[in-house]
Amino acid sequence: MLIPAMAFGWCVISAQAETSARNDAANAQRRALSAPVTPPTIDGQQLAPIRTAIPPSVIDFAKTLVNLPMGAQQVEEIEGQRYVFVLERHYHPPGFVGAPSGWHKGVTAYALTTPVSAD
Repeated sequence: MLIPAMAFGWCVISAQAETSARNDAANAQRRALSAPVTPPTIDGQQLAPIRTAIPPSVIDFAKTLVNLPMGAQQVEEIEGQRYVFVLERHYHPPGFVGAPSGWHKGVTAYALTTPVSAD
């Protein structure tokens, strides 16, 4: 009678430990996702991602950078506007059309507001 009771107790304790570990992992992931992300600074200027329609020429250039290492930055002038391109983690929900779904490496374009010098 003692063996079945011990086996039952072991199953209950194991199930609780597994649930606790799963909850801890979920909480850690939630904290990581909600952590504030500080946009990069270039020449002392805090950058914000482009929140309007992105010109097709900017998208085409960004596509050429996807194979660079994560965190790589590149400044480029396109059609008279300076942009900073940064390779970062991106997320799209399942079923998203036009890009990979879930977490993936992507290119974020930041517009520099400093005017381009006419050297």
